[in-house]
Amino acid sequence: RWNKCYEDGVIPWDLGQATPLVVHLVQSGSLPKGRGLVPGCGT
Repeated sequence: RWNKCYEDGVIPWDLGQATPLVVHLVQSGSLPKGRGLVPGCGT
């Protein structure tokens, strides 16, 4: 299934941008300082 999705360019988990929650936290100044890990990133 993975290969078919990749070949067809249908990758629904790849938003192509930051998730709405992360955008909200950054814009509101609520994102705590520190490091983050995004497992599985890099489509």
